[in-house]
Amino acid sequence: MFKSFKFPYLRNFNLIIPLLGLLFFGCSKDDDGSVSNSFYAGALKSTTISNLVGTWSIFEAESDGNRVSVPPTTQDCGRDFFSFSTENRYSEFLFTSSSCVPETNNYNVDLLNGVVTLTNQFGQKEELVITELTSEILNFRAQFDIDEDGVLDILTFYARRYSPPAEMDIYSSTFIHNNTVEYLDKIQMSWEPYKGYNQFSRYEIYRNAGDCDKTNAELIATLNSPDQGFFIDENPAINSNLCYYFRIYTDQGLLGESEMVSVDTGRLEVSSVTVSEPVVGSESIGLNWSKYSGRYFSHYEVTARNYQSGSGYGYQEVTIATVDDVDTLEYIDNDPPYFANPVYSVHVIDIFGNKSLGTIEGANSWQTNFIRNGLLELDFIRKLAIDPDETIIYLYGRESGTQELNIIRYNYNTHSIEATSDLPPSAHTDVDMKVIASEEGKEILFAQGSSINVYEATSLNFKYEMRVVGLFPSFDDLAYLNDNVWVFTDSDDVFTCSRNGKDLNLIDSEIHFNEHQSSNNYQIIALDNNQVLVGHSNEPNSLRFTIDINGFLTDRNTVPIPILSDWKKETFYNANQSYIINLVEGQIYSTTGYAVIDSFSEPNFSYGISNDGNRIFGSENDPNAIDLLSSMHEKKAYAYNRANQALEQYETKGYPHFIFENHLGQLISISSGLLRPRLDFGMPSPDFFIEIVD
Repeated sequence: MFKSFKFPYLRNFNLIIPLLGLLFFGCSKDDDGSVSNSFYAGALKSTTISNLVGTWSIFEAESDGNRVSVPPTTQDCGRDFFSFSTENRYSEFLFTSSSCVPETNNYNVDLLNGVVTLTNQFGQKEELVITELTSEILNFRAQFDIDEDGVLDILTFYARRYSPPAEMDIYSSTFIHNNTVEYLDKIQMSWEPYKGYNQFSRYEIYRNAGDCDKTNAELIATLNSPDQGFFIDENPAINSNLCYYFRIYTDQGLLGESEMVSVDTGRLEVSSVTVSEPVVGSESIGLNWSKYSGRYFSHYEVTARNYQSGSGYGYQEVTIATVDDVDTLEYIDNDPPYFANPVYSVHVIDIFGNKSLGTIEGANSWQTNFIRNGLLELDFIRKLAIDPDETIIYLYGRESGTQELNIIRYNYNTHSIEATSDLPPSAHTDVDMKVIASEEGKEILFAQGSSINVYEATSLNFKYEMRVVGLFPSFDDLAYLNDNVWVFTDSDDVFTCSRNGKDLNLIDSEIHFNEHQSSNNYQIIALDNNQVLVGHSNEPNSLRFTIDINGFLTDRNTVPIPILSDWKKETFYNANQSYIINLVEGQIYSTTGYAVIDSFSEPNFSYGISNDGNRIFGSENDPNAIDLLSSMHEKKAYAYNRANQALEQYETKGYPHFIFENHLGQLISISSGLLRPRLDFGMPSPDFFIEIVD
């Protein structure tokens, strides 16, 4: 019967069972095997719960007149003991090891006529018969089958008031942060629940944000259940590092206090939400998603990216919107991003800035079949030429989805491609693509080495390959003056020609610089009065030539103006103010006195000048940036006004790469919807467009 209970005296009695066996050997029980009458005889019917309340330990046990001492369980832990409480509860504390962590059992108590009935959680009952009770002594009988003959023996136990030794703190050292995978969605602290023998009072949880200084920690929770072994911080302070410590109290006061435990909030994981397939409209994208069910919600972040999965250079994700209400589960993007077929996701951001990581296509993200009106489906742009008389720009680049580079005629006023060349150039050099109006009409000229492809400007139909008759120069640059006079350079000479359709007939030639530059990129700048400058970025001076009415090179002079352009042309002439501007060095030179007449340091990256020569256009976007995401790029265009020395700023829809003023006086930018260093740099998704800035 006693085997269903773990009373302290039973375990101790096991220590002397061999002795009792000797004592009981030969003893006989009542003939009918009943011990009921003798078991209940002499019960102290005046016993009350208030008399029993307190802590007791059994010092002796007796059976059939044989009385033995019950020793302490261990020298370190002291004696097993039990207690009665005013709440009619019986608790026993059994030391099973030298760790002094007691095994605890609890029972409900009923008292009637000196008989205590103990009931465990399973409804099993056992009786104790009180025979003597004073302020210091508690004697009682219990039944136990000592000799295992199937018949209960009556045992008498002699207990005394007992004060357990000071309880050991075995709890504060178990206070930890649960940072295994299953707990990374929350801040959960855990510890070993109290199993001691004093009356439990409370757990206290303290928190400090940042420096793990206990003196600055605040009490954030008081827990009154001894069985609770964890605490979840549902309302944490917002900090990258939180520190917690723990106190445990009993009726004896503070039992233990833990060390500070640090929690790196940046390691918390945020569960994803499920996104429904977007609803794609003509100029909008509609999104719906499931409600976030986790902790520490800050906001939903609606994003679009230019890739489906994985990672790579140029892979980018941009924030479309933030939604602060956890119950708002839809968003309509009426201003979709400027790149083709964006992949939309909805992330959850917690109060610590952690983002949900789910990007599973068809669950957390969706690619849309959407391209904004005005978006150029070009992966990159190698060359461009601005029409001086129309809202037309000619672009040479790779069409998305192909490996072919081609020339397109684009109307940035109507956002339409008006023509594509029927015969793409077979090669490209560092010579700029040119828009030239001559006796042959308006044409697009595209250098091919020793020849030049000629296209009709409106249709971009290939006309022919233009060459110098009898010569095979590798063109570095070309310029058309007037009256059918054309000027060319190669790595050695400057020469003039007249043109008859596809034939260039040599008029004159002359060696330009004595030192041959292996990098080529000799540049021609046409001035007024049939004059040209010829220079190279490695030459400190330029050569000025005058071409007479017959096309001959005359009046050769060396002038102290460097032409610092290489493959990217950055030296220009302004006829209205008769100056040469070097964007690379920020200097402006007079073409009358050939001296520096002005300098500038802004914008940091300049692209060109206004028609009247008063403004210099540029941006802060570094074309040589290696790490795009950490470099300074912004959606702004700048114009430095030379007249008042003010830097004018313009908001743009995209990141400017080239800014110019057209024939209408409008400020135009070739922009990208995402970060990219240069026009000729490839990206996972087309994102070029042309915007009117001002």
